Amino acid sequence: MTTTIAIIKEKGGDAKTTTAVNLAATLANLFSKKVCLIDFDPSCSATNYFKLNVKDALTSHDLISRDHTHLTDLLLHSHGIDIMPSEKDLAINLNNPDTCPTQLRDKISLFSAFDFVIIDCGPTLSLLPVNAACAADYVLTTCVPESDSYEMLDDTLRMIETVRLGFNSKLKILGILTTMVDKRLSIHKAMIKMLGDSKRYKDLVFKTMIRRNVHLSEARSFSQDIHTYKPLSHGSEDYIAFTHELLKRLESD
Repeated sequence: MTTTIAIIKEKGGDAKTTTAVNLAATLANLFSKKVCLIDFDPSCSATNYFKLNVKDALTSHDLISRDHTHLTDLLLHSHGIDIMPSEKDLAINLNNPDTCPTQLRDKISLFSAFDFVIIDCGPTLSLLPVNAACAADYVLTTCVPESDSYEMLDDTLRMIETVRLGFNSKLKILGILTTMVDKRLSIHKAMIKMLGDSKRYKDLVFKTMIRRNVHLSEARSFSQDIHTYKPLSHGSEDYIAFTHELLKRLESD
């Protein structure tokens, strides 16, 4: 059975793509799962992460705008992950009157051979992440422990609830992953406490936090996941711990 996780957050710079890539790589390479990463961002963040050549590939724009009956030989492959890249034309769907919130859901059965499908969304709550939420079993969101990122959590959770009520009754919030954490900063310590004390958020927040780590940025520069680039780094350690926690949370659901 395929588990589909959409990673959604209105704010950019919260490590959504870094999380999508490294979660996918951890599941595939350390937990022996068959994983497809869908880049559902017209700015092509995950595609650019791996510096993929999309000339002959099936893109996420192709997927929702054309009829396809199989994915064989149409996906790209990097670091143990099958990848559906994006392209800038995906943004056309935002202004297309024929675009509906269930376009991606109508095609998600094509991914039934995978254990996990990870959908990386752009920093917006537009029709594209709504499409991703309609197709997903779970939504994962990220939060840097700073006020602007914290304040946007409500918008993200409201969007998820709107999709659940209107289009996808099975949709659940998988949790909130705290990223880019530096506990030497007083604002980070204060915001982490605020998340943990919040009646609305405390049960959603993963215990694992992704520490601010230069190796995560360097890995992206070299188009590598963190385990390939620096397997003994804090970044690698944190994403392994997070994936363990995520799998336990899925098992208990």
